[in-house]
Formats: sequence, structure tokens, C-alpha cells
Amino acid sequence: MKGTTMNQVTVVENKSLSTNFNAEKIALIKNTVAQGATDMELQLFIEQCKRTGLDPITRQIYFIKDHRGKVQVQTSIDGFRLVAERSGLYEGQTVPQWCDQDGKWVEVWLKKTPPAACKVGVYKRGFREALYAIAVFDEYAQRKADGSLAFMWAKMSALMISKVAESLALRKAFPNDLSGLYTQEEMAQATPVQEKQITKVVMPEVMPTYPTAEQAEAPQDADIPPQASWDVPANNEDPGSYVIPIGKKFKGMSLKDVPIDELASFAMWLQNKAQEENKPLQGQSAEFVTKVESFIRQQRAR
Repeated sequence: MKGTTMNQVTVVENKSLSTNFNAEKIALIKNTVAQGATDMELQLFIEQCKRTGLDPITRQIYFIKDHRGKVQVQTSIDGFRLVAERSGLYEGQTVPQWCDQDGKWVEVWLKKTPPAACKVGVYKRGFREALYAIAVFDEYAQRKADGSLAFMWAKMSALMISKVAESLALRKAFPNDLSGLYTQEEMAQATPVQEKQITKVVMPEVMPTYPTAEQAEAPQDADIPPQASWDVPANNEDPGSYVIPIGKKFKGMSLKDVPIDELASFAMWLQNKAQEENKPLQGQSAEFVTKVESFIRQQRAR
């Protein structure tokens, strides 16, 4: 029992270290790993980082925005493993097994052609058997525009599909921690190779300079650049009191009564849906998105 208690304490301490998002770190994330993110997209990304305890600066979790403006939050397989380990309930996993079209499972894949599928089981405390997941190669393999396999999927097909199977098994074992998150390998098939755009970490070449004492005492009407839009509230009104007019789950509730990550997620869904239908946001949907943006700015300023 003592070992279990120590493990749980370690889990809490480790998670708190990676979820300390002060203003300086948020600015760093926005200017490096989440370049091009809107206020809502940045808020949703940060909430996912906090919920999972994964650090975007060390590339455990990624902000990805494709050419259509659609946003995805993805993790590495190591990020999934870390979340499972921190839960204190993870007890390892089975070796991966692959099969061909004949359905016979083997523990080592030596054929030159890709396997048809892979399965992995995850052991979780309190469960009598491993939780298995099976990934079919053709459903997840990333391909080029001409239909041929992408480089890594052609060169290391067994490894790549095993990562997908492991991701599925880990999410099945830890749905509360990993729901809504997907690994890069799982989402590779969603976008052809040449269209996939992953924001890389780019550190600034020139560090910011700070004003001298004389500059700090400059007149108020000096040419001072405006603050970032996500750092200050849009106006003096209280957007948190706005009553949501749409959505079965939130209709009739005030913004301040709904978790901010759920607000951001719903607003982004509305925007993505409008983009897919090639229509602008209108009416109550447009009003809701605007109010959510103002509310997020307000929360950022506090």
C-alpha cells in the first residue's frame, strides 16, 4: 500500500510541473509551437496540455493547423505512454502481434510486404485481462497523392502500424485521460503527405529587449505597440454573463458557467463546420463565437 501511495504522490507532482502555464510560457507557445492559433484555438490547446500534463515545448503534444485552417491537437506515442504511466494504474502491455491476410498472428514481422493488421493489449490495474486493440494497415497507412505509401510507412510498416494499435489500446484503457487526443500515426492517413503541415518549434534569433528607466518614463502618448489581442479584454463589458442561445448541451447557460475548454471546442466546431460547408458564420452562431473570443480574452487578462 505504501508503494501505491508514493506512486500517486509522484503522479500529482510530475503533472503539476508540466502544467504551469504563466503569461511568459503562453506567449512562448503562441509564438513557437502554436503559430497562427486564434484566441480560442490557443485556449483549447492549452487546456488539453493542462488536462494531460504534456508539455508542448518538449514536443510531447502538438498544435497542428492544416491548409484549410482546421486545427488538430496531436501527441506522440511517448506522450500517450507518459499519460498512462502517470495514472498509477498502468501495468504494461503485451508484445505487438502482426498478421497477414490469413489472420495468423506472429510476434515478429519479417516479410517485405506490409502486415494486414497489428494488435496490442494494455494491462490496467483492476482489470482481469489485457485491453486489446487491432489496427488495420489500410485504414491508417499514410499515402502520397498518387496512392503510394509515404516514406516511413513504406520503410517501417510494422513499426508504424504497431504505434497505431498501441495508441488505440491505451485510449481504450484510459478514456478519461486520452479521449479527444490522437497520435500522429493515427492521423497520418487523414492528409496526403504534401498537404500535411506541422508547426515546428522556431526559437527567436534575437531576444526581446526591455526598456531602460528613462524609456519607462516616456510620455503616455509615445509610440507604444499595442498588446496582443489575446492578452487584453476587448472592452469593459462582461462577456461571461452572455446567455448561450444555441446547442442542446449549453443553451440557456452563461459563458462563465461552462468550462472554458468546452466553450472553445464548441466554437471551433462551429467554425470548422462553416468552413467545410464553405459558408460564413451567421446569426446566433456568429454572435456566440464572438462572445467566446471576448470571454477568453477577459480570462487571459486576469
